[in-house]
Amino acid sequence: MALRLRDADLKDKIVEAKAIGDVDFVAYQGEYEKMLKFEGADLKRLEERVDRLNARCPKGATNQPPLGEKSTKTGQYLVMLFDAHEDAEPTIVNEVRALVEKRNSEENLGLEIVEGHDKLEERTREKARLCYDGDYCCERQRPQCC
Repeated sequence: MALRLRDADLKDKIVEAKAIGDVDFVAYQGEYEKMLKFEGADLKRLEERVDRLNARCPKGATNQPPLGEKSTKTGQYLVMLFDAHEDAEPTIVNEVRALVEKRNSEENLGLEIVEGHDKLEERTREKARLCYDGDYCCERQRPQCC
């Protein structure tokens, strides 16, 4: 009896969590549709540029390096990935800034660098779980869920 009651409580919590997620999905979908309405043409141009850049990348390239770990689905790999990011971030930011400045001077694109915050570990784990089958070192793909 106690086990059945515990199972019932767990099922209630799952239903409650799903309902919360459904509300979020509807809200995000509405925002996404508004964005498409007002920025759809810009997004299409951006997508075409990204596709051209991706076409120049070597086939089979991965988003993240293996970092010597046998499994790219472990917490240890994620910690090593965050450490590698900390080491590389200043170089990456400087290279992107230089590229944007160069493109702005060549084509007067009006691009602007807006630095965001680092993706937190919890969100990184969530996205890997939902979109990449828990793999932090996935092949390039365009997941529909994220």
